[in-house]
Amino acid sequence: MAEAFEGLGLGPIVDDIAGVGTSKENHDMQLKAVLQRAREKGVKFNQDKCVFNATAISYFGQLLTTEGVKPDPNKTKEVAEMLEPTNKEELQTLLGMFNYLSRYIPNLFSLNQPLRELGKPKDFVWTKKHSDACQTISKSLCEHLSYFDTHYQEVEIIVDASQHGLGAELLVKDETVACGSRSLSDTDKDTLKLRKNYSASFTYRPGQEIPVADTLSRLHMENTDPEEDL
Repeated sequence: MAEAFEGLGLGPIVDDIAGVGTSKENHDMQLKAVLQRAREKGVKFNQDKCVFNATAISYFGQLLTTEGVKPDPNKTKEVAEMLEPTNKEELQTLLGMFNYLSRYIPNLFSLNQPLRELGKPKDFVWTKKHSDACQTISKSLCEHLSYFDTHYQEVEIIVDASQHGLGAELLVKDETVACGSRSLSDTDKDTLKLRKNYSASFTYRPGQEIPVADTLSRLHMENTDPEEDL
């Protein structure tokens, strides 16, 4: 499906596709383009399973609405009502649920670090810090994500880091568009310890604001080994 409808701005998953229009006219134009492509590729649709001109649809655990993308209320309800795990198998189920909703949880891989540590090969002992981590993650769950407007030029990125993970949040007009995070590997943590010894700041200046480049920025570096540079 992804190959058949490539370039039409759809969100194909397995044998389903979803398209979002900014207006009825835009919706109808996209629908015509989809039907035309389907004829060309020999793809047939089940009319009973098709939905048109809807203001909200459920699509693979998410709600696509006029306000933005929202997590499936059934999934968030499961998280809120999930009992505290009593063993590692139940813990993995809980972590899997959080990962499923990761795009709605800023800095997840720092927040769930106590839970991931609990899953390592050692005795399973659930404590208050694990309960607190679950509550913090649940409270951090975004109610919805806005759609990314490709015509809007000003985009804001908020980044955060801890000794356990990295996180980022993409915003347009102060509305969250996407969240992302990852845990730090042992190598990352060792590198972080080294960089803590230095203080530096980086400021981006567009090339148009630098009509005359200085010599240093154009200077060729013979040695690019960071260890030798240190």
